[in-house]
Amino acid sequence: MARQHFDNSPSPTGAGTTEEQARLLDRVEARGVRFINLEFTDVVGMAKSVTIPAVELADCLARGKWFDGSALEGFARVAETDMYLRPDLATYAEVPWRAAADGDGDRVARLICDVLMPDGQRFAGDPRAMLIAALDAAAGLGLRYEVSPELEFFLLRESEGIARDPLPHDRGGYFDLSTDVAADVRREMVSELGTMGIRVESSHHEVAAGQHELDFAPADALAMADAMVTARYAIKAIAQRHGLWATFLPKPFHGINGSGMHTHQQLTRMSDGANAFADPGDAQYALSALGRHFIAGQLAHAPGSCAIVAPLVNSYKRLVPGYEAPVMITWGRVNREALVRVPRVAGSAAHTLRVELRSPDPSCNPCRCRRRSKRGCTRWKSRRAYAGASASCRRRWPTRWRRCRAIRCCWTRWASRSRRGSSTRSRASGMSIGARSTRGSSSAICRCTDRRREAMAGGTR
Repeated sequence: MARQHFDNSPSPTGAGTTEEQARLLDRVEARGVRFINLEFTDVVGMAKSVTIPAVELADCLARGKWFDGSALEGFARVAETDMYLRPDLATYAEVPWRAAADGDGDRVARLICDVLMPDGQRFAGDPRAMLIAALDAAAGLGLRYEVSPELEFFLLRESEGIARDPLPHDRGGYFDLSTDVAADVRREMVSELGTMGIRVESSHHEVAAGQHELDFAPADALAMADAMVTARYAIKAIAQRHGLWATFLPKPFHGINGSGMHTHQQLTRMSDGANAFADPGDAQYALSALGRHFIAGQLAHAPGSCAIVAPLVNSYKRLVPGYEAPVMITWGRVNREALVRVPRVAGSAAHTLRVELRSPDPSCNPCRCRRRSKRGCTRWKSRRAYAGASASCRRRWPTRWRRCRAIRCCWTRWASRSRRGSSTRSRASGMSIGARSTRGSSSAICRCTDRRREAMAGGTR
């Protein structure tokens, strides 16, 4: 590959130092990479990409890549059309399934980008910028926020070109050992994500037929948000290569468990790396005061957070009693219907103590989800609240949700129309609620006028 030389004079939208840029360009040239995907996400978490030839990478690193921000829904106004993508050099990775598909053909790599204004300032509407701001606030308190999500999804096979059902031979349950094609596909997903630097601690079959889970190793919240965006489209691409269809819809079928993205959270002190949640002196829960404040913050902000961590109408079909989904704003150890759970740990492993948030589902924007979780807890910490009083908050979530203006149209309209088994169009939300009663057919899935969100969760061929 012949490298083009550009004027590398400093630019407010440039990426890294001159030495870092040179190292990356040498790496791209040595590996024979022909194309680079510059990736970012929109407000709802859908992955976006601008593809450039590798010979244009040097100019992109020096000046950034211009794009029209007003063309993305909810991103910017027409007057703010000029924006730039600045690659984060630490996110460089080759796309392994593209190399396997092309054989010795064109190699493709990706760089995740920050969205900047022409003066070099971060665009306030960029979800990644929001998360970085929240992490900076935590760093100001001397804390580092780490997460490890459990990503659940269904592998389906098309029937007669329209209907999609779980694999016909997949009747596995939770942790069942299987030898069918889905097990091979799952192992391939773990392997190729590992090639991209995304560590998966374990994978297994979930409760429902055709349902699977990948458990990710703990990492910094920003790195994990990038990993979740990558994992969703990687899983879809690998499944498609095997003639399957991966969906991240929270509740694609009635009467069986839905797909969640339970997120294990941990705060570590930047001074010594110790777990800020752990307190061996607490005989009951081994929870520190900071850990209780953290939980209290997430409980206090639960009504507002649900619009971020569970963004689809379909999300609220999952959050119902009977399917190990959270339905109460409370916390505990073994109650699977609680919003927050603190898993038990052995006495010698108190440093691994973590707090599990059970409301997120895989359709949410990972950057906004991590940001909302952390910001709510940071604010609550300053009020020195005590989470022991959370037992008095044992209320059914739908009652609290009706008070949340952000999702009133999503929940109250769906609940009232599903009881009557009718379909309506919400004037306030511009959304067509086509769900029948929850006692109806398993194929009854909410149909939104804005299909982008459903497409992001379910994928397209």
